[in-house]
Amino acid sequence: MSSAPLLGIIGPFGPAQLACIRSWRRAGYRTAFFQTGGRRVPAGLQRLTDAYRFYPAGTALDEILDKVAQECVRLQVAGLAALSESLALKLHERQRAGDFGATTLMLNTPELYEVLESKSRQVELARQAGLPVMPTHVLDRGSELSGVAGPLVLRPDITRLVRPSFKVKLVATAAEAVAVARAMTTPEGRIVAQPFVAGPNLVIHAARAADGSWDHHEAFCTSIKSAGLAVALQPYALPAGLLEACRRFEQAAGLRGVFHYDFILNPETGEAFFLEVNPRLGGTTAKVYAAGYDEPAMLPAAFFQPGAHRVDLDRPRNASVSRIAAVRYGLSLLREAPSVLDHPPRRNPRAFGQLAKALLLHRDEVFRLTDVVGNSAYLLQTKS
Repeated sequence: MSSAPLLGIIGPFGPAQLACIRSWRRAGYRTAFFQTGGRRVPAGLQRLTDAYRFYPAGTALDEILDKVAQECVRLQVAGLAALSESLALKLHERQRAGDFGATTLMLNTPELYEVLESKSRQVELARQAGLPVMPTHVLDRGSELSGVAGPLVLRPDITRLVRPSFKVKLVATAAEAVAVARAMTTPEGRIVAQPFVAGPNLVIHAARAADGSWDHHEAFCTSIKSAGLAVALQPYALPAGLLEACRRFEQAAGLRGVFHYDFILNPETGEAFFLEVNPRLGGTTAKVYAAGYDEPAMLPAAFFQPGAHRVDLDRPRNASVSRIAAVRYGLSLLREAPSVLDHPPRRNPRAFGQLAKALLLHRDEVFRLTDVVGNSAYLLQTKS
């Protein structure tokens, strides 16, 4: 039996989870996948990992964590990761109660999640760190908002406290923003309102050692996005001033492990404005891995290799894409013009040419000629 450390990830089967499994195996680790929901991977494909466990949708979370904790002891799992912040908090809670005792949770601390749960608190920390931020207004059910021109982007300040729930809303006027705030059914809910900027996003993926001894940052621009979500990314030169401000933010907040910033780029001025930081692996993890930045390998390095990281940073950087998302976006453009949340904001031969180039030439976030098993296992999930 191999003596290589065993790293595990818990959650649904998605591009980020597959990227972690591929990356960790490439780095010489053994891997375990504790899949929650979706379709069970067929027996013939279970050699995707060294240990595969499936927990059907509808299984109580506490029951799942009981079984995962037992498996972590039996398998001697060295490190465990999760994408969901709520699941991360639950894992910390169980570890404090005595579970997962010998397993390092490759996660940020509960205190960090509590601080960054509030979008307005994030904006304040970003401002203090010197990151460029847009004018920000926080609304509750009794708020007024005068002297503010639209359009505005609305986000929940703390997502779990806002009902009806939503992720992002675009409104044309301050009066509409106030109406959304007054329609909340939760008295403790608050909404963050910022000016709307139509442009690509700048995503900065970063890693920082648990002891703060090293960090690394790489930037990517969303060359194509649909409904605000990245379809295609390309490497972007990270300005030194922005990098130093990010480091000040991380030190003040206490970030560790891997995380990523989301900025909006003003296409006219080139300015990048802070939107949020996600203290975990996320929706663009697989894309930056395909682009050449091995974020999944940075995660165990941050927790198990203090003092110096031994992750290959010399791989060439490429543009990357989700071909599934690109095809869906292309089909939607044939039916209707792009929305204000799409980029590029046009429907013409140049836009279709850009999409075709991404489909033909960019590296896909999932599909690899060298990993037929991983491709097949992922395709089964998309049919759920």
